[in-house]
Amino acid sequence: MQEETENYFIEAFEERLTEVKHTKYLIKNEINQIEVFTSDGRDFKPFDKDYNYDTSCFSDVVDFGNRVSFNNYFHQYLMHGECELGIMGVTEENELVPIDIDDDEPLIAVMKEAILFAQYYEWLINLQSAQTKKPAKEPLSQKEKLLALHYLKIDFGENQNNKNMAKVLSLILGLGEENIRKNLSYVSAGKNEVRTENNLKKVLQLFKNEGFNDLATTINQDIEKIKK
Repeated sequence: MQEETENYFIEAFEERLTEVKHTKYLIKNEINQIEVFTSDGRDFKPFDKDYNYDTSCFSDVVDFGNRVSFNNYFHQYLMHGECELGIMGVTEENELVPIDIDDDEPLIAVMKEAILFAQYYEWLINLQSAQTKKPAKEPLSQKEKLLALHYLKIDFGENQNNKNMAKVLSLILGLGEENIRKNLSYVSAGKNEVRTENNLKKVLQLFKNEGFNDLATTINQDIEKIKK
């Protein structure tokens, strides 16, 4: 067996990730291969290098020793976070039974390797989850919210009473009335502390993401105007 390192399963897989185009597939496939391998192993077929079926990263990384004990430790660790030293065998009736051993050293090595493998499996699950998790959406600031409402054709024109409008908007948006009143004058034209390039780009991205293409075009044009 190989000497214990930080986790050579993870190290080998991280290197493999740099070599493939579809990393999500590789991660999913590796998890599936591990789950087959640690069931009973009868369906597990390590890749044949002559045919370039490099479907699993771990199949040529390590010698697993006693497979029954290895799988037993693997599942023990995932369920309980620890393992108890012992060895299991299979009878002619295909039943698992404990086996007495004279020398624990080989078994300890199998157990340590199974723990590393279980940690590798947990790492893969977390890696898969991180890749599929949607990034948290950054909330809009008060100024960006007012800009968004402006492009949605809420009338902030001079015919509106800013004080009354600010009061209504403060209740709708859950924001401070005074700051809203102050910023209402800046939402519709020119370059100012509300209509900054960054604020407009944030609102632009919001509408683009949701398919408001006409509004996105208008905002893009306004961004170009304030750049001049």
